[in-house]
Amino acid sequence: MKIAITGHRSVRLNGQEEKVRLWIKEQLINFRACYKEIELLKKKKKGVDQIAAQEAISLGVPLICFFAYKRKLSEFEENIAAGAERLIWVS
Repeated sequence: MKIAITGHRSVRLNGQEEKVRLWIKEQLINFRACYKEIELLKKKKKGVDQIAAQEAISLGVPLICFFAYKRKLSEFEENIAAGAERLIWVS
């Protein structure tokens, strides 16, 4: 089962990051219980995308990251990419 999660960037979460983190964690755990294999497909934006990627890594859910074009990654992107199972560069 391939899962994609997207949402607001950090500035629009209005302090709700922990609530979002717990909801995403719960959803990933539920999907894992229902399906033998799951993968999370992620863009690399800060905010909900970042939270979902971090939760996937912490739960051992395979993470596939998409990047807009091949270039040097920022520190934030490097941290997420380091925990990803696969990186895909889209041009």
